[in-house]
Amino acid sequence: MPISFAVAFMRYQVMGIRRLVHRSAIYALSWAAVLGVIGLFIQMVDRLTGLAQWGAAGVVAIVLGVAAGVVAFPHLERVAKQLVDRLLYQDFYDYEEAMQRLLREVAQCHSLRELGATITGRLRHLLNLDYAAFLVFSRASALEAVAVSYRHDTSGPQPLPEIWSALVSLPEAGPGTQVLRREGTEPALAVPLLATGRVLGWLLLGPKPTGELPPASDQQFLQAVATAVAPTVENLLLLDELAEKVAALEETTSLLERSREELRLLNQRLVEAQEQERTRLAHDLHDGPLQRVLMLIRECDTAGQGEGFRQRLKQLAAELRSVSTRLRPPMLDDLGLGPALEWLAGEVSALSGGGTRISVRIPDEEIRLAPEAETALFRIAQEALNNALKHAQAQNIHLSLAQEGEEVVLKVEDNGQGFDPQRVSSQLTDPHLGLLGMKERARAVGAELTIASRPGEGTTVRVALPAPHRSTTETEGSLSDAKRG
Repeated sequence: MPISFAVAFMRYQVMGIRRLVHRSAIYALSWAAVLGVIGLFIQMVDRLTGLAQWGAAGVVAIVLGVAAGVVAFPHLERVAKQLVDRLLYQDFYDYEEAMQRLLREVAQCHSLRELGATITGRLRHLLNLDYAAFLVFSRASALEAVAVSYRHDTSGPQPLPEIWSALVSLPEAGPGTQVLRREGTEPALAVPLLATGRVLGWLLLGPKPTGELPPASDQQFLQAVATAVAPTVENLLLLDELAEKVAALEETTSLLERSREELRLLNQRLVEAQEQERTRLAHDLHDGPLQRVLMLIRECDTAGQGEGFRQRLKQLAAELRSVSTRLRPPMLDDLGLGPALEWLAGEVSALSGGGTRISVRIPDEEIRLAPEAETALFRIAQEALNNALKHAQAQNIHLSLAQEGEEVVLKVEDNGQGFDPQRVSSQLTDPHLGLLGMKERARAVGAELTIASRPGEGTTVRVALPAPHRSTTETEGSLSDAKRG
């Protein structure tokens, strides 16, 4: 009965008895109990068998019994100690089994928080501690709590024990454990997480319910745990750093993509505004100065003015008409892309003074596209012909427009000097800005522009645009016309 009362008092912390009675005293009592049990056993055997009456044989038997008790004492003492640890202190564990189980759980962790929660929960439960905390140094060299586990779980975030601030003032950490003490708080044990010669963080471990810190055997176990998990901590820190950089890079890439899209839209609007301004200027020249010049020519004819004056007026009218046409060829709106390209080839050939031969191949069947697509292809052809004439010094230029399968393809090929497209694309000087403008015009209407060129081997500019789908009505009308033909 007294023994059962003692166990109950110790196990359930009646009146805080375990904080008053040191563990070594309990161990001493358990050893005394083991010796008492051995003594009682020998005394009971003596009473039951009457060994003392056997004379010399009885003495020998008693001596052998005592010797057997001495031999059995270490094993019995170890068993008694395990019973004390298991029943009273609840912190008995098998070292190898605990280490293997912990490492298996650590291997399944994919983040620092998951690792911290696993280690603190396991160590606190295994060693029967009031709390366990996992702290690491951030990139800013600040010590941050990753996970904290208390004996009595509470909802919400767990605060760190006040004594953790003593870690900041610790001297250069070595591989061993360090005891933290501060007035008004319970002591704690700090185990450094060392990897590649630097401290990555700390395991902060509170006392047991008895107020004692983990004994030497537990501290050796904790050092082994810290040594085993430190490389994992280092790897996860590197992964976190890499994840931050990837996130920053993705954000920068997203900003660049948005900026690029904004620039594309801005360029598209600029091109549209430019075309609108060209059209307005062409109309203004045609309806204003050109008409007044024509009226002056008629007045000169009526008044019989000098031939030289009339010729100068006619020359001015021709120049105004040419400028108006170049600003916005009326045949592009009235007749379509094919006739406009034929006119453009004639204009460029005239500018060359006959030194460059320009051949044109346009299909007999009319190819009509959306107005903005026809304008884009016309301007690309205009830029490509001007580049071949002015910069490539080409002798022969071939301009073609055709429908190839599901695409409408425009090509401008020359036998000029050629160039390296990769090198030129990184420069922002004329005529390279013209190449950039051609690409932007093509992109704005959903076309794909490719430039094939090598120094000394000429240049080919190719623009491919999805062909417009003809409606069912138009298709049936074409078939009916074909049958009637």
